[in-house]
Order: sequence, then C-alpha cells, then structure tokens
Amino acid sequence: MKILRPLIAWGMILSFYSVAPLGCGGGGTALIITPAGPVQVLKGESLQFSSNLSATTWSVDGGDANGTIDANGLYTPPATFPASAEAVVRAKDSGQEATAQVLLKTGNQIAFSTGTRSQINQTPISPEFAGVVFAFGSSNNFDVRQGSLKTATVWGILDNKGTPSDDSDDEVIGFYSQDLDFLGFSPERELFRGVLTTGATIPGDLALDQALNPYFIGVQNNLTGADSFHVVFYRSADGGATFPNPVPIDPPAGVETQAFPDLVLGSSGVYHLVFSRLIANDPDPDQSALRYARSHDGGSTWDVKDLTPLSADPADFSSALALSPDPNVLAVCWTRITDPSGTPALSINLTVSQDGGDNFSAPIGFDVSGTTGGGSPPLCDVSFGPDGKIYVTYSDGGDVGFARSDDKGASFALNKTINPDPTNLETTIVRLAVDELGRIDVVWLVDKNSDLNPDSFAHGRSTDSGASFTTVPEIPLDLPATQAAITTGLRHDASGRLFLEFFSDQNDPAGNLDLYMIRAE
Repeated sequence: MKILRPLIAWGMILSFYSVAPLGCGGGGTALIITPAGPVQVLKGESLQFSSNLSATTWSVDGGDANGTIDANGLYTPPATFPASAEAVVRAKDSGQEATAQVLLKTGNQIAFSTGTRSQINQTPISPEFAGVVFAFGSSNNFDVRQGSLKTATVWGILDNKGTPSDDSDDEVIGFYSQDLDFLGFSPERELFRGVLTTGATIPGDLALDQALNPYFIGVQNNLTGADSFHVVFYRSADGGATFPNPVPIDPPAGVETQAFPDLVLGSSGVYHLVFSRLIANDPDPDQSALRYARSHDGGSTWDVKDLTPLSADPADFSSALALSPDPNVLAVCWTRITDPSGTPALSINLTVSQDGGDNFSAPIGFDVSGTTGGGSPPLCDVSFGPDGKIYVTYSDGGDVGFARSDDKGASFALNKTINPDPTNLETTIVRLAVDELGRIDVVWLVDKNSDLNPDSFAHGRSTDSGASFTTVPEIPLDLPATQAAITTGLRHDASGRLFLEFFSDQNDPAGNLDLYMIRAE
C-alpha cells in the first residue's frame, strides 16, 4: 500500500494539470474565440468573431495591410491582399491570448489592374518564335502557388543568325524566371540553347509541386530532322536553381512530331501527361494520334499508351488535360478532324478516366467550325470544379464556346456561346481556369482592328457553374501600341487571384514581343 500512495499522488497531480485551462492562470476560464479558424472570408464581405469572455480586445497581426477588426470583433479584409492571402486575428482577455487564421478569398467579381502588370523577359522574343505557343495548345507556361507566394515561368526565344531565309544556324534559347511575394521577377536565366534544325528544345507547360519546385515539359528536336520533335520532362529539386538533364517520355522510332503536351501532378505524386503525335507522309495522308503518359517515380520513368489510335481519318490533335479533386479522376479534351482530305469536319471531344489513367471512357463530342487547312486549328481547354463538374472551353470560328458535364463525361448538360461580341478572328486559343470555390474564368483573343492578328484579350467569369457569364470585352493592359498579343497561360492562386501571362509587341518596330504577367483580384 505504501508503494501505491506516491503513484496515487502523482495521478492526482497529473489529473489536475490535464483539466486546468491552458494559460488561464491556474483556475480561470480559458479564452476561446469563434470561429476558431482556419476560416474563409471573401473580399468585400466581413467576418464576425466572438469570444467567451467579456473584456476581449481584438487586433490583426501585421496591422491594416492584413485587414481590420473593430472592438466588437468584426473583421474586414484589406482592399489589396497581402502576398500570402492570409491573416491572423488575435484576441486578448484576462492575460490570455487566442488566435484564428483567416484565409482571404477574392470576391465574386474581379478585375484586372494595370498596376499589377510586370514584364518578365529582358531579351526580345522574335515574332516567328511566338508562333510556337500554338504548339503547346492550352497548356500553361507558368504556375503560381502559395507558401511564400511563388510564380515561376519558362519561355523561349529564337536567335536569328545570318540571313533571315537561312535557319540552319538559328538557335532556340530557353529561359526561366520566378517571382516571390510580388517582389518582381528575377533576371531571366538561360536554361539551354540549341540549333533549331539539329538540337533545339522549346520550353512549355510548367507547374510547381507542393515544395515549390518547378517542373515542365519541353518539345525537343531529336536530331533526326527539322520535322522530328519529341516531348521531354524537366524537374528541379532545388526550387528552380538547377534543372538536371531532361527525361525523354516517348522517344520516337522514326521521324514524327509530338506537340500539344499538357501535364498535371496529382496529390498522390503521380504525373499525368497527354500529347499529340503527327507522322507526316509523302504523299499524303498524314497520320496523327493522342498519347497518354504517367509517371509514379517523380518523372524518372514513364508508362505511355495510345489514347486514340494512329490514324489518317480521323485526325486527332490539340489535347488538354485536367485532374479533379479526386486524384483518380482525370479528363482529356481534344480536337478531331474527320475526312481531312475530303470535306473536313471539326469536333471537340472529351474522355474521362475514373481509375487514375488505367482506362478512359468512350469519348463524347460536338461539332465546331474553324480552320482545317494551313491556319491555326481550334483548341480546347478543360478543368474540373470542386464539385467534380467538368468544364470545357473551345473556339468555334469567331465565337467562344463553353460546355459542362455533370456526370463525369457521360454527356454534356450545357453547351453554349459565352462571348456577346464577335472576336473578329478565329480566336483559336481560349484559356480556362476554375478556382477552389468553383468560380470559372475564361480569357480569349480579340482582334480589335480586324487585321486578322489578335491584339487584345477579353475576359468572362461565371459564379453559377457556367449558367451565365459576366464579360469584359477588353482587359486593360496599358500597352496602347500593341499590334499582336498571345496568351501563354491562365491560373488562379489559392486566394482566387487570377494570373494571366501573355506576349505583346508593344512599341517594337521590328515586331518583337515581350512577356508580361498581369493579375485580377
């Protein structure tokens, strides 16, 4: 019994400390604030906090730049979000403190501001090279992710050497830059260079992983001829400081062109990629197909298979890929031409996998109008909403189309035109982004002066799953001398801020372009 007495005493002491309120001074009521956080609040709205004590004082860490809170605990977000898009509300009472994390979200109506526009490149980008944007379709050449808010991007230029008519010694140079917390993009850094006809790499679709390490897809000349390009994978493990040698994903056995790559990384760490392959035949017909690739080991090795078979009729190309909140569900959209050598007809198609890419559903689609000859073909883009709805945007002649599937790609519940005014050209590139709250943003090219060159962008937004769109016919860029403009990416960050990357030839008599970023919030 004497042995048990000290143990019982220890038990009483431990019991006392286990029920005593933390920080209450040994017996008072612990300070509790409601909501405890993390909690979301939209710009333009307020959030009411309360406490269980009667003499609570309120403050916001970092001061007014992170929002304000009144004596009654009513929090109001700042007009301009901090880079982190987060705030901490702090309560004090009776010598105690409690905090709640606030996640700042943009309002349902956002607008682009010229004050957020920044130039990324230093070396001019030739107009000839800007056309390679079309080789990447609807993929994004940049990404933005919270942590320390990071924006990273890749692009390329063509260094014309010798005479303009001789491209045998022209070089393609790939560049990388990044911005942390809106402090400005770092000076462009050369990643690689190669002669266009024998060893060039065109940088394309880029994204950031959870550790803010960038990875991207390039299209590389495989040294078998100027018309033979294949997709390669680059990944940095040190935040973008270095990019080891690229990994070939599907090295072709002969001469073929691989294009329109689109890459996503799932929450489970699996990379998914789709791309088009084109085999030119002389005499015609050419053959094309879609390929799907997947990597389970960080991009070191890839499993590749046909998504559509190699065929001269129909011709499949221009694919885009999206991953749902469920990492096993992914969707692919693409353009199809039937009877390409006769009376060609264009359609947009969609297929869905519900098992992580092992199997894909029978495609569904609809007809569109557009160029089938030497011009740029219509492109599609695809994205998921947080509720699993699938959204597809596409060009339809001079119109911008929007479709929605509510049943994982079995059918389309909605298919409509969303631009109220003609674009004055076959708009070709229509970019789509859906934020974490399900708000849909679409940006497309517009030809204001009807010279068949896109020179500005229009913006549409829906907050009701695409049932209706509010449109802005021209995004303010404050680049009045622009004669040609092309989008290279559209993405949201976690707060819902919308980032648009684009080329513009502002004030350059030679037609060279610069790369810009602008955002809406």
